[in-house]
Amino acid sequence: MWNHGGSADDVQRHPQLVSVPSPASRYLATVLEAIAADAVLLAGSFSEDVEAVARLHRRPPVLAAVAAGLAAFGERLGERAHDVLGPSQWEEGARFRVDVGPAPAQVLRSLRARAVPSLRAAGFGAQLEYPAAQAYAAGLVALRCVEEAGGWQDDALAAASRRLRCTTFFGRFGLGADGAQEAHEMLVVQWSGRAKRVVWPSSQAEVPVSLGRR
Repeated sequence: MWNHGGSADDVQRHPQLVSVPSPASRYLATVLEAIAADAVLLAGSFSEDVEAVARLHRRPPVLAAVAAGLAAFGERLGERAHDVLGPSQWEEGARFRVDVGPAPAQVLRSLRARAVPSLRAAGFGAQLEYPAAQAYAAGLVALRCVEEAGGWQDDALAAASRRLRCTTFFGRFGLGADGAQEAHEMLVVQWSGRAKRVVWPSSQAEVPVSLGRR
């Protein structure tokens, strides 16, 4: 099974699963790597994170939430989202030198052409989110494994996926000994007004991290 939406560590370790996104245990670990001060980290459901930020009367020097990686976080909180950090599997501005699949710019054009009209019709914004990118990347990885395995036999595909080391528009791909995704590098975004920007890692950062502002 080609997994593009399940990030739980125990799910990714399933022997018949090939995961594209980084495991959930890396979500806030990557935020900690982006900052050098104490922080309040929120790791609830989307609605729980939004509610917790909305109820804060006094901001800590650093505030991070898993939900902040999605555009809907800013849409729900408005100015209260300002400066909040969040982990993200992928952002539109991410650029990687690929060796499997089309270049980032080509993928972005394709996804926007197919997904944005549906997003607008459903009342969402026009920004592409990482779940859509994960699904596309899972397809690219699956096709490469079919090529490597020379067919569709499950055991051969599983073995090919364990050997595969590559970079797609989504970033690096490589499974660990336990089957969890270990090569993919998480991004960290920070909200400024109603926009989120990549602030980590430095190779992908659009703006520097802002800490301690009120």
